[in-house]
Amino acid sequence: MKCTIYCTLFLLFFAACDSENNKKKSSSGKVETVKQNSITFSIDTSIETMYYVFLLADYPLLSPHATSYKEAAKKHFAHFKEHKAVSLAKALFEKGFVYGYPVNWRYQYTSFTDNSAMHKVDYPFEKRPISADSLSMFRQELINFYNDASCADFLKIQHSFLDNMLSDVRDSVGNKNIIPEIESYFGIRKQARWSVILSPLLHSGGFTLERKDVPEMYAMIGPGDAKDSLPVFDKTYLEQDLLIHEFSHNYANPITEQFLVDSKVYEKKLFPSVQQMAQEEGYSTWESFMYELITRATTIRIVHKIYGADAANELSAYEKTTGFYFATDIADELKKYELHRDQFPTLADFFPEILKRMDMLKPAE
Repeated sequence: MKCTIYCTLFLLFFAACDSENNKKKSSSGKVETVKQNSITFSIDTSIETMYYVFLLADYPLLSPHATSYKEAAKKHFAHFKEHKAVSLAKALFEKGFVYGYPVNWRYQYTSFTDNSAMHKVDYPFEKRPISADSLSMFRQELINFYNDASCADFLKIQHSFLDNMLSDVRDSVGNKNIIPEIESYFGIRKQARWSVILSPLLHSGGFTLERKDVPEMYAMIGPGDAKDSLPVFDKTYLEQDLLIHEFSHNYANPITEQFLVDSKVYEKKLFPSVQQMAQEEGYSTWESFMYELITRATTIRIVHKIYGADAANELSAYEKTTGFYFATDIADELKKYELHRDQFPTLADFFPEILKRMDMLKPAE
């Protein structure tokens, strides 16, 4: 992420540029930076504005937890439920504008006021075809909503709340430098900038984004709970699972994609036994399931390396409750990969062995 504030109409980053892990203020007095180790933590107010619209549109993937921030947003924007941006959002949801699509779509642009796409984002937009006219109209209505609903005023009022949330998360994350461990595990060096974007309205968990025009990666994270009307980002879950998981997608997905055709032969045998639970997690196709399966399996092993066996075992047990029974089997196979890195320098080199293990698996009971 660039070490500047994007002061356009719609992109008001608390961007991350500070090399000393301290909050830094611009000449306007706004907090610009919060940083921990090699990962930047920030709040993108353009994303927040889009989620205000989603809140009014009853988007199903919002955080279910009651916070003062959500209640304040409901009150501030109560008179804008009939805004054109809200009705367009509802229509787009029905066309597949859900899960990671909205945030990846947003990150194609330097700002909503610029009509040209400036960023190349690694996301399969073509698999959920939505007309360019519909998206262009929605983008214009987001600008109108920003002005009509006085989003800037609301964000100014909520500045301290967001700043404190950001600082709490930054301070709760330990001193483990996970990026080198992730890159070492996959055998890939990207030399990218890694940014975590927190959003109190986002559901528990998150999305990953990767730009292709420049080496930048983002993990969009929502709170897992709330306490005393404040969003809670569980330290253990955030540090020992979520951050590793989201950033690992950017390494695991391209490798998994190389072998999707080869893995397809196991779909009829394995997928039906876990399909319902996988769909509840948002993975309705074999392809999306495979991306997630490999990421979850590698996350278990990276967690084992950084945090130990107990943390890895706890994560394995959790994955079984989400329908990813096979992640434990794949993680077990990855032990061979770890012992023979001279033979398998990258996970891509080892992937044929993963397929052999999948051939041995039985449907989940």
